Amino acid sequence: MRKTICLIAMLLATIGMKAQYQRGDLFVYPRIGFSLANVTQNELMVGTSVESLKSKKKAGLTAGVEAELFVSNVLSLSAGAFYANQGYRYADWGEQDVKARTFSNLEDIHTTMHFINIPVMLNGYLADGLALKAGLQAGYLIKAQSYMKEKSGIIDEANIYTVTESNTTDETTTDIFNRFDLSIPIGISYEYKRVVLDLRYNIGLSKVFKNLPSNSGHHQVLMFTMGYQIEL
Repeated sequence: MRKTICLIAMLLATIGMKAQYQRGDLFVYPRIGFSLANVTQNELMVGTSVESLKSKKKAGLTAGVEAELFVSNVLSLSAGAFYANQGYRYADWGEQDVKARTFSNLEDIHTTMHFINIPVMLNGYLADGLALKAGLQAGYLIKAQSYMKEKSGIIDEANIYTVTESNTTDETTTDIFNRFDLSIPIGISYEYKRVVLDLRYNIGLSKVFKNLPSNSGHHQVLMFTMGYQIEL
């Protein structure tokens, strides 16, 4: 937390005086893009030997709208509302019993989390169109869905694998997560001829899982969007 605050202060301290905006300027930005999301300290225990799989980044869609008001020619405040497809995934896993000549696999293991996020940002312009930004974001989990394919079978003498049983798990898992999420977004954006490219990294502060300690399981989201600047 202290490192994050120091980073924000250092970024804002580098703000220059070149800008193309004036105090009172108001803009709206429809945005669409994608995110890479994960949850820290998130592991899945699998297999008869109890192996641990660490979660990996999951790609998802994000879209929304943001409004920006300039309070000086180099500083602005913005607020928005975004739909975000977040969550996490695991690598495929498998094990086999050499003596029994059987195998079992887990595939396409992932959890999709549908969020509505509301970021409030302070934006500092280093030059025309180029801004560094930091703020707070409140998120609300609408729904979570977990998916996994399980396959098992036999291995013949020619070492050919034959699936004899296949099951798919696709269930709503919203109740195991906390609905509210608070994060610190930091990022950079560039506007050229009203097209705005925006890159943000959201540092999660709230714990994700209800049944884990408060110091584990936080969202980490890298978000890239493209928007269009509309002056009001």
